[in-house]
Amino acid sequence: MVDGKKTNEHELSLNGVSGFVMFVRNKGQEITVSGWCDRHRKWRNGDRIMLCREAGEKTRYRIINIRRPGNPPDQYFMDMAFDPR
Repeated sequence: MVDGKKTNEHELSLNGVSGFVMFVRNKGQEITVSGWCDRHRKWRNGDRIMLCREAGEKTRYRIINIRRPGNPPDQYFMDMAFDPR
């Protein structure tokens, strides 16, 4: 539970496989992230994702929409909005 709401907070490494930023809109306020990892199956719209870069920097975004095309089965696309603490 985050902020009294039934959402979860997860971490995602932006390493080019588990996740990478495909599109940046509105000066970084909105992004689209894609990648390949089985963990995305438990993520839901409204959940918060702490995006982690290799340099140790972390930024929190909220999932607006998550799409799972199914081929390959572990691929996902997430539209996200900046969600600072």
